[in-house]
Amino acid sequence: MIYGRRQGRKLSPSRKNFLQDVLPKFQIHVQEGEPFPLEGAGEVWMEIGFGTGDHLLLQATHHPDVLMLGCEPFVNGVGSLLGKMEEAGTQNIRIFMEDAKILLRALPDESLGKIFLLFPDPWPKKGHHKRRFVSQETLALLWKKLKVGRTLLMATDHPGYKDWIQDHLKSFSGFQKIWEGAGPPDLWITTRFQQKAKQEGREAWFVEVRKG
Repeated sequence: MIYGRRQGRKLSPSRKNFLQDVLPKFQIHVQEGEPFPLEGAGEVWMEIGFGTGDHLLLQATHHPDVLMLGCEPFVNGVGSLLGKMEEAGTQNIRIFMEDAKILLRALPDESLGKIFLLFPDPWPKKGHHKRRFVSQETLALLWKKLKVGRTLLMATDHPGYKDWIQDHLKSFSGFQKIWEGAGPPDLWITTRFQQKAKQEGREAWFVEVRKG
């Protein structure tokens, strides 16, 4: 289930055009319960909640032979990514605008080479914690879809969500922690949202785990 708004500020004319004319070339449509086969796709990675798409585009540009699946329900962010894809000529991204868990369930088991879950909505109010993406159920789903020996990278700038992730990883035995810390991975782009968090005194925290 997707919570919250699907659109923020008014879309610019250019983003409206991208959503109308460019999105159909790259959008994935999957209904709950439908399979999404990946025969012949080769290496496939997924980013859940790509925001404005800076990191997703970075990975797609540096790994042109990888099919990048990007999940993001926020219309403004999708419009932003499409503009950047047009400018860069990027062709190896596919966009899913519904609940990422629907697409995950539709994918074949052990089909993903890497998963990114970067700065998910922290839902800071205690009554909303059940809306957080990280749970025992979703960790099990992510584990199921990852290839053996491949990795899941998570990041947050919310101290409470950091503790939440750590607690859930301790309770889920399927992943082996590789590293964690404030420093990002080698291939990284700092978004304006991350810059804003740092200005407000909230440092990013990263953790990468491997499917054993």
